[in-house]
Amino acid sequence: MQIVRKCRASALLVRRMVGNLVRACGLNLDHILPYLVVYHANYACNAACSFCGRAADIAKARNGSEIPIEEIETIFWGLRSLVPSLYVAGGEPLLQRNIEAILELARAMNFWPVAVNTNATLLDERPDVCRFADKIVVSIHSTDVAAAADIFHIRPRMVERMFDNIRHGAIEAQRHGNRVVGNCVLTGQNTASAHKVLDFCLKYGIPLSIVPAIEEYWPTVERANAPVRADYVRFVERVITTKRANPDAVHGSIRFLERVRDLGSFACRPTSIMSVDPHGNIIIPCQYKYAGTVPQHLGRITATRDAASILHTALNYRTPFQACDKRCLKACYAEPAVSIETPLALALEFLPLAGLQSLSRKQ
Repeated sequence: MQIVRKCRASALLVRRMVGNLVRACGLNLDHILPYLVVYHANYACNAACSFCGRAADIAKARNGSEIPIEEIETIFWGLRSLVPSLYVAGGEPLLQRNIEAILELARAMNFWPVAVNTNATLLDERPDVCRFADKIVVSIHSTDVAAAADIFHIRPRMVERMFDNIRHGAIEAQRHGNRVVGNCVLTGQNTASAHKVLDFCLKYGIPLSIVPAIEEYWPTVERANAPVRADYVRFVERVITTKRANPDAVHGSIRFLERVRDLGSFACRPTSIMSVDPHGNIIIPCQYKYAGTVPQHLGRITATRDAASILHTALNYRTPFQACDKRCLKACYAEPAVSIETPLALALEFLPLAGLQSLSRKQ
């Protein structure tokens, strides 16, 4: 069943990539169709990371309301015909009592991959998450207990539980054919110690993804002093070297990682990712780039109104490309942008063409 889901999703993603290349490179249009939908199961959270991109929503919804699975099924059907890949985020999704049912439903509807983002503090209480999610993306910003407690604003004992859960979760997920993936947000405070995060992930067979912390759509590390910047570059260089030697050990393309290293600009087309709130409202792709031209909510998915119809009503798909003067370097925006710049490199790295991948490594 997982092979069927993967093949169907891969075929749609290939068609989507070709269509978006035509729109972006051939026609120089701003809006492209999404590769991935981020569904926010809730905005409640049991941590308070200083660089959290949804801090304002979390502050207003600490206890979050439980969305009935029937309502979520309607939302997912409204998404499925347009987007093959689903990323369940929050808040902290594992606070939802029905998170297992949400993930199981997504698999049954042939989304692939079905990913869930979590700080892993509750993973021991929700073991079936490792069974139903193809990818469990866990936050690992430091392996030092005191430093991690400070970053997450949680008790050290909770951090220790988090690391136990990550280690056990990696084994449990693999038992079901799934993967735990580490995500490290790089700030001015953890650039030197991030090497230990990579060491931890390599030791336990956990692929690592990295992104710079963003504030006001700008990498915070860019404002750091010269020694911190040098530490940052050294670490990202090591991640790139690890990626070249062992592609499965690091998530993200080489081109994206190089852009992260250089804090470089990119031709951002935020509609490459679709963001949906707990009740099915499609959220504005980027409040900065589209401020004043696109409403905060594009429309709500219902039994009679799917995501495709909402996007084509709310967005003018003939709008010429408009450059952005920010450099947020979030993977969900930057990765699709660099893939449009270098589509062949993306194909050789990620498409399920084993022969081409082997050939590219020999050359």
